[in-house]
Amino acid sequence: MSIDNDTAAICSSAIARVRLVGSPICLLAKLLLFCVMACIVGSCSAFRDLRSGAERAEDLMEASGWAVQRFETNQFSVLGYVPSTISENDRLAVYIEGDGASWITPITPPRDPTPNEPLMLRLALQDPTPNRLYLGRPCQYLSREALAACDPIYWTSHRYAPEVVKSLNEAIEQRKRVTGAKNIALFGYSGSGGLAILIASKRQDVRLIVTIAGNLDHAAWTKVNHDAALQGSLNAADIANAVAAIPQFHFVGLRDKIVPPAIVKSYVNQIVDKSRISIITIADIDHTCCWVDRWPALICGVHRDHCRFLNH
Repeated sequence: MSIDNDTAAICSSAIARVRLVGSPICLLAKLLLFCVMACIVGSCSAFRDLRSGAERAEDLMEASGWAVQRFETNQFSVLGYVPSTISENDRLAVYIEGDGASWITPITPPRDPTPNEPLMLRLALQDPTPNRLYLGRPCQYLSREALAACDPIYWTSHRYAPEVVKSLNEAIEQRKRVTGAKNIALFGYSGSGGLAILIASKRQDVRLIVTIAGNLDHAAWTKVNHDAALQGSLNAADIANAVAAIPQFHFVGLRDKIVPPAIVKSYVNQIVDKSRISIITIADIDHTCCWVDRWPALICGVHRDHCRFLNH
């Protein structure tokens, strides 16, 4: 539960006075009631925060007039959100969710990889492209029963495995056929930044790659963090030159301690012809804050070619 600073100060002061006067039990009961009421009347966000990541995503989807589309692929059932109407446009902008829920400890993965905050859905909703697709990752947004059948390697060591890339590609292809799009723009955040590169390497229709705080070289990333290597995963840095002809924009927050700027630079250093590669560093952004607030300006203000590309 969270309350504003003023209410917290009042409650703290009142707790201190409980020790000095009256019956502690009686006063504590009254104090508890007071703080709860203050929380409700004030800026308490406890009820909002009780929602799961899946519930937040569903609420966002419904409030925006989008619809659910679940893609049955070679190995996984992948959740997608799409606009409720299809527009006549050659482009399909695909936003792929990041690695998901935070690890419980450095060696203990989450029981459910569904993100607590669907950041890429929030970005997709701000994109001016008429035809958009938000994709969760394999094993995200599943029922308890379905999650039990999903191997945890797919949100740990095999999170960028060939079968993951194949499933996401199949989902994209299914949606592309429905919309009639001819070209794809891929957007990836954190771990899905690397996946965007890997997906593009398997397609001939990708015209734009944009990554946000992207883990584009997981070998360098695990080394920096002294973590176990992702033995079952493909590494975007290994095929960097295969997609070098595709225009790429890699947004990096200089305050990012989770995927530091050096990881993107490690990927770019593998590329021989860097003429179509741009790294955009932003001084006051970290891994999560404040991409959502800044996204309209980043995509259409700093790089107006994005919007021209996506709307023609």
